[in-house]
Amino acid sequence: MMSLCYTQRDAERWAAFSGDYNPIHFDAAEAKRLGLEGVCVHGMRALLDVKSGLSQAMAKRTLSSGGLLFSSRLRAPVVCGMPYRLELSEAGSQIGGKLCSVDAQSTHISSKLGESKPLVLTPATQANTLRGEALAALYDQFLAVESEPAPLWSFYDAVLFRQLVNAPETLETVRGIIPEHQPDSLGDV
Repeated sequence: MMSLCYTQRDAERWAAFSGDYNPIHFDAAEAKRLGLEGVCVHGMRALLDVKSGLSQAMAKRTLSSGGLLFSSRLRAPVVCGMPYRLELSEAGSQIGGKLCSVDAQSTHISSKLGESKPLVLTPATQANTLRGEALAALYDQFLAVESEPAPLWSFYDAVLFRQLVNAPETLETVRGIIPEHQPDSLGDV
């Protein structure tokens, strides 16, 4: 079992890394206006902790396949300042995890990590690359986000999220899906 409690400082560090400055992570009044209990933890930040807990449990196993598959469901917002625990369970070849609030005994995130066949990827039609120096600088920034050493895959997941949030194509996709709402940033969404 892993105990977690996120602070406003965690939100600031994750936003500085990812570029995700959605007001629900910083403004209690805005969070309440949207029906939330309080300022919410960045979902990707909490998912990285859940995935790390599951992968540590999975690391004790001998894998027969070439890959792993992670799936997760966000059931309720994870709120800053509230204590949570990650409860792990094993079912066959999978490790399950539930991020539960200590006070309310409710599940906020449920996840599974199990063996999978290796992915067959199609060639990329458009490549976005980061040079070595830029990736090294992001790694230094990422180390300031994590409170304890994280596996390298966690850094790569975080970088992919950061690139997605900051890609102009992401905002254009949102504008295409919701034509009556023309946001200038993802924070406007």
